[in-house]
Amino acid sequence: MTHPLVRRLRVAVSVVAVLCCGLPGTGHGQTSIKLPDFGDASGSVFTSNDEQRLGDAFLREIRASTEILEDPEVDAYVNALGFRLAAASDAPARPFTFVVVSDPVINAFAGPNGVIGLNTGLLVAVESESELAAVVAHEIAHVTQQHIARSFELQSRYSIPVLAGLLAAIVIGSQDAQAGGAATAAVIGAQAQGQLDAIRANEYEADRVGIRTLSKAGFDPGAMATFFARLQEASRYYRQPPEFLSTHPVTSARIAESRARAARHSYKQYPDSAGFLRVRAKLEVLINGPAKALDGFQRRIADGSGARPEVNQYGLALALLAQERYARARPILARLAKEHPRVLAYQDAHARALRQTGETRAALEIYREALRVYLNDRLMTFGLADLWMDANRPARASEVLEAYVRAQGSDARAFHLLAKAHEREGRQTAARAALAEHHYLNGRLGQAVFHLERAQRSPSDDYYLNARVAARLKELRREQSLRDDG
Repeated sequence: MTHPLVRRLRVAVSVVAVLCCGLPGTGHGQTSIKLPDFGDASGSVFTSNDEQRLGDAFLREIRASTEILEDPEVDAYVNALGFRLAAASDAPARPFTFVVVSDPVINAFAGPNGVIGLNTGLLVAVESESELAAVVAHEIAHVTQQHIARSFELQSRYSIPVLAGLLAAIVIGSQDAQAGGAATAAVIGAQAQGQLDAIRANEYEADRVGIRTLSKAGFDPGAMATFFARLQEASRYYRQPPEFLSTHPVTSARIAESRARAARHSYKQYPDSAGFLRVRAKLEVLINGPAKALDGFQRRIADGSGARPEVNQYGLALALLAQERYARARPILARLAKEHPRVLAYQDAHARALRQTGETRAALEIYREALRVYLNDRLMTFGLADLWMDANRPARASEVLEAYVRAQGSDARAFHLLAKAHEREGRQTAARAALAEHHYLNGRLGQAVFHLERAQRSPSDDYYLNARVAARLKELRREQSLRDDG
């Protein structure tokens, strides 16, 4: 019997004419399938509204098939970096969405409507902020240079939800050896030499445009060649090369050309930002584990090496929090929060240490003060909601989260927290409606419909809530029927 995902991938090959570069990483020993870099859709194929719907649907599929790192501090940094580069690109008004995939493999990818993903493995593999910016600028260039219009021919008989599912199936297939092997064979058979030449041309063009973007955004234009060369050199010691080199083929000629282009820009120092170093410290704790990270930060503090002293202290405190050693972490974070009042990561970590040592009122004031200045900040909003839940005040948590989702819209984690708060309040219909949105944004359409059906079978006393549930259920059922028909 044919694996169902294999059937989806075979159909996807008939929709996608050429596969380009970039996908979230595959496991060791698994067959690699190259996720296409979808650029700006041609107006003759898609309207801008169609492209937005495809991008939204594609992102939901990615969320359903990979593990997204839901960390507000990391998200905020990656988005700030991404939009700084996008503003310096050839299409500064174009929409982009940046996500971080929890995967130790070194890789990045671009998708429809400017969806760009970075693996955590990439964030810890780069040796400077400019190297990370180089990869993001390269992916942005794939989008702004309309590589989807030049590389793909989308068949009009497929609906947006079906097409998004087919494209994302290539990513899903990368995690399934049976499906991945079948798709790889089908793709190789579909590619002509001219199409492969186009893929290589796209890579060179993305390098050229990305280097220009790097320089305009204030990053080291030579970082792209530096990162590529270091990965190529390191690959000699890998049993198999890093996934990034498989999905972004690098040659000596390509590295030399990147260096030549970078040399046209004047040299200067490009120091790493504190935000970049803080994210690296956090990922070190998450990826290496708190015990190993603690030893590393203690050693760097003792010998004065590594990142900025304040960031070493932050990493040390995060490792202590992860080990539930709150009393020791608290004075470190209190000092950081006092010395750097505008760094919300320090304020949040300090508030969490205060909560765990019984200082709920002090923690509450930190969150309230931060949100007075930084309205609807994601990190502080979630921290305040968690605090109200810990204090057994779910109605206050709901109030905070409802204001946030009204302002920010599609945030899967926010809806999950809101569902928990409503359930603690005893508002089951509202809880199921929020849980449905959480599942929908994570690509689980069937579960979203299921929870809305349950909400409709046991309506609340709120007429407007019941009406919203009915309207949303009708909308998602229609999307489900389009997917099934496709």
